[in-house]
Amino acid sequence: MYLAIFILIIALLLLNIKLSNRGKIFYWFFELSHFLMGFLIASLIYTTLSTNNAVIILGVTTLSVLWEFWEYVATKFYGLNNFIKKLFNYHIDKQTLNDTSLDLILDLSGAIFFIVLQSIFT
Repeated sequence: MYLAIFILIIALLLLNIKLSNRGKIFYWFFELSHFLMGFLIASLIYTTLSTNNAVIILGVTTLSVLWEFWEYVATKFYGLNNFIKKLFNYHIDKQTLNDTSLDLILDLSGAIFFIVLQSIFT
C-alpha cells in the first residue's frame, strides 16, 4: 500500500513541475495539490511509521514547513533558482506570506481530512 501512495506522491510532484511555468492558469491546481499532498503524506505516515494522529500531524507539518522554506530559499537566491529552472524546467514564483500561509493550511487540512476519514472507516 505504501508503494502506491509513494508513487502517487511522486506523480503529483512531477505534474506540478510540468505545469509550474503556467502558474497563473493552474493556480487552483497547485492549491489542490497542497491539500492532496497533505492527505497523501498523512496516509504514508499512517501506513509506514505510526497510526498516532499527533505523529501524523507533526510529520505533515514538518514536511510542509520544509517545503515552503525550500521554495523561499529557491526564490531568494538567483543562482539556485536559475539552476532549478534549467535542470528541471521548474518555475518557482515569488513567495508571499498569504500564499505560504494558505499552502500550509491546505497541507494540514489534507492531513486532518485523512485522519477524519481513517477514523470513520476503521
